[in-house]
Amino acid sequence: MYVEDMAIQFLPIVGALSNVAGTALGIYRKTNDERKQRQAQAALIERIEKLEDADVEQTGLISDLAADLEQFARAVQAEIEAGRKREARIGFVACASFVTAVASLILSGILLFK
Repeated sequence: MYVEDMAIQFLPIVGALSNVAGTALGIYRKTNDERKQRQAQAALIERIEKLEDADVEQTGLISDLAADLEQFARAVQAEIEAGRKREARIGFVACASFVTAVASLILSGILLFK
């Protein structure tokens, strides 16, 4: 009779422990999953912040590059204009030289046949 009383008292304790262990395991898993989600969210937020910082930095670099490119375009345009002016002067000098040569040839011909 003593063994039966002990078995009857032991089974409810094992059942209660089993319920408590099952509940604790469920809470642990839920807490662990929530912790992992928070870590993943924190890592994602950190990555987004890094991307935003990189985006701001790249925007600044592109702005600087655009300013440098605009300055280069102005310098090229000024060089083209200077080249056109030199070309016009050379053309004028060439025409004047041609006219002077023709006039000299005509004058030489007149003096030669006189």
